[in-house]
Formats: sequence, C-alpha cells, structure tokens
Amino acid sequence: MLNLTRPARNNDQKFRLYLFLNDIVSICDLIKFTPKKIIEIGVGTTDGVQSLEFLLNGAEGILFEPHPNFYKELETDLSPYPNIQVLNKGIYKESGVQKFYDKWACTFIGNMYDYSGAKIQDNYTMDEKDSFFCAVDTIDNYDNGDIDLLCMDCESCEWFVLEKLKSRPTVIQIETHSVYSDYHPFNIKEIENWFNVNGYEVIANNESDCVYVKSEYLKKLGKIELVIQK
Repeated sequence: MLNLTRPARNNDQKFRLYLFLNDIVSICDLIKFTPKKIIEIGVGTTDGVQSLEFLLNGAEGILFEPHPNFYKELETDLSPYPNIQVLNKGIYKESGVQKFYDKWACTFIGNMYDYSGAKIQDNYTMDEKDSFFCAVDTIDNYDNGDIDLLCMDCESCEWFVLEKLKSRPTVIQIETHSVYSDYHPFNIKEIENWFNVNGYEVIANNESDCVYVKSEYLKKLGKIELVIQK
C-alpha cells in the first residue's frame, strides 16, 4: 500500500510523487485501468472533478453536487459534453429534500453534523446563514450495475452510498479519515467491512482518502512498477 503523507517541498522527487499519487487519474494509469462509467459524489467546482481527464476523453459520467453555486459552474463548464451528466443533488439514505450547510471545504447535510469534518476537525457550529436546501436521492436510482470508477467525498454519507450500491467498481476513492484530527465518516467500521467482504485492497492512502481496488483486478495485473523520472 502507498501511504502518502505530505513531504517537504524541497524534497522535489518525493513531493512530485505525492502529488502524482493524490490524483485518481494518475493512480488509474499506474494500475493500467481506464474507466468507462464513472460516478463522483460531492464534486465541488469544475477543477475538483477527480476524473475529469477520463470524462473529457469520452468516459460516461454522473456528477453529484448539492451546492447551488458549484453546480452552476459545473453545468456551465461541462454542458458541451453529452457524456457527462451533472445533477444538483446529494446522495443520502433516502430520497427527499435536506438542509445542507456550507463551511469552507465542507458541504454537509445538517442531520449528519455530529459526524461531519466541519464539527470534528474544524469545530464549526451550524449557522443558518450557511444553510441551503437541496434534493437528495439514493445511489441505486442511478446505478445500473456498470460503474467501474466511484469517487466520493460526501461528508459522512459514504456509508449510504456503499450500502445501496449495485455495482462493484474496479476502483473506489473514498474519504475515510484525516491525519489532522480524529475524523472518520459515519459507520467507518461498516465501510471497512464492506470493502473486505467485497474483495477490495487499499493501494493508496493519503491525508484524507483511501483508494481501493478489486483484488481480482490486482491479481490479473501482477506487479506494479513505479518509475519516477526527473
């Protein structure tokens, strides 16, 4: 497993390796995997789309973003691409409408406040001026069983994605922790058990996310050679 902690910028080789392996496209290239069907949940702005290179090269994708301003940017920037669907929704345990709160890099559902990074890591207290309402839905309404890359940063709603997921994607990027606090998403033990039961291995672990890959894919791939060039 690649355990990634941020090296000093003056260590050029290690810092470039760190940046390389914090990029899901680079990780997929490393394991010789090119996805055809992608779902990203909690995208943020256009420059936050983890799989953008794959999408611009023709992969089919559905992007979920609840924040109205971020959604508008995504819709404007990506509307020329018919293979990319942008939805102004969150993924939750049930369909409906939920109150969200937006604080810095954390947009979370109010009902999940006690498990949010905003509270645990940033000591944020919910303020109505930061709130907005947005539709939510369950992932099974968008999953036809053919997702092969799943990226999610949905502020402790990760378990609600996995428990209703029909597909077993080859690669899953998921926020699982923070090196800066005791933050873990809701139901972290169930999340870890889900990956174990469904045959995944962690191949990269950075400051907040883990990248899991199906064990059967890694067995077929064989040894991974990592070459860093100056």
